[in-house]
Amino acid sequence: MKRRTLLRWTGTAGTLAVAGCIGGDSDDSADSTEGQGDGSTPEASPSPNPTEEPTESDTPTESQETETSTEGADSDPVAVVETFVAAWQNGNIETFNTLIAESGKLDPVTEDQADQLTENAPEIKEINGSGRDEDGVSVDMSLLFPEADEAVARRFELTTVDGEWRISDVLPVGREHAPEVEFDIRWENDTLSITHASGDSVPADELFIRGDGITDTGVWHELSTDIEADQSIAAGDTVSVGVGDEYSISLVWDDGEYSVTLHSAAGASNTESTAEPSLEEYLSETDNYDGTVEDFTGEDQVTVEVGELGADDQMYVFEPAAIRVDQGTEVVWELVDRSAHNVVHEGGAFESELHDENGATFSHTFEASGTYLYRCQPHAALEHKGAVVVE
Repeated sequence: MKRRTLLRWTGTAGTLAVAGCIGGDSDDSADSTEGQGDGSTPEASPSPNPTEEPTESDTPTESQETETSTEGADSDPVAVVETFVAAWQNGNIETFNTLIAESGKLDPVTEDQADQLTENAPEIKEINGSGRDEDGVSVDMSLLFPEADEAVARRFELTTVDGEWRISDVLPVGREHAPEVEFDIRWENDTLSITHASGDSVPADELFIRGDGITDTGVWHELSTDIEADQSIAAGDTVSVGVGDEYSISLVWDDGEYSVTLHSAAGASNTESTAEPSLEEYLSETDNYDGTVEDFTGEDQVTVEVGELGADDQMYVFEPAAIRVDQGTEVVWELVDRSAHNVVHEGGAFESELHDENGATFSHTFEASGTYLYRCQPHAALEHKGAVVVE
């Protein structure tokens, strides 16, 4: 099980929701809302209450939000989540990490991440309810992240550790109802081929294709010559749509009750430039670049994470965006989702294949000094770019 680092589940919630560069993890990449039955673009909405009788609570008071002691909280899972979010807001690393289950999917954070933790902390707007099942307890909350226009519904999953409640995961509400599917999207000439690669079958009248820069949108079976409305879409099934020079596409599951974006991707034509831009110009619109080139000189090997990062897994980035290394250093790019990504140097010095498997890697050893600018080709339009400075 791959645990999620801080950047996998904190960040700006209002960032563009388009997925797909080295791979998209259906467990992490999709947000979910109330379904309309037509695959329309999901909008944030209050989450449905769990089947168990919910525990209602008012919006936390200021004293609740600033209290970060775990004392007295362990007997009440709602209080544990409130304490967890308060520690998140205040940068209380010790309390924050204490409330994370070691067996769960969340990585603890380090002291040098405290400022970033606080900057990206949400405000609890509403406690929607809690419920129990055979695996533990879930608590649903509406959270407002910094710079976001609307609150989003999140489910905190808790398990017991030595008789005390600990948080094992944080998920978009409704994600647990959605089918688990991996898609393969290939762009060739003027055609985009979308293939159900693996995972659950999906009723053909519940899978919708949405986007911009594509000639046809709508429910899958209406765009396919092989699938009827009363059939299911399974591994190997493919549909093709026309595509322009730039596009964005989302595959939306909508059963009328829930709506979840299962996979998203975007792309742009590779336009030649007569002059190579500077590092600052090249990364000026990249979501996670703040002007810092992280120094890894003295290291033999450096790992760069690739994929969907941020509070809603909505930032398609290389993390870190810019690094400095010595000649002879091996840089390893590791995919942290299951969307389709690659690593392409602007000058042609290196180029990976398109990967869509969580944990897939590509490496290159930099023997010559210089500045190497690179992109994820499927998501170049989303400024999914990075840089390596070799001394």
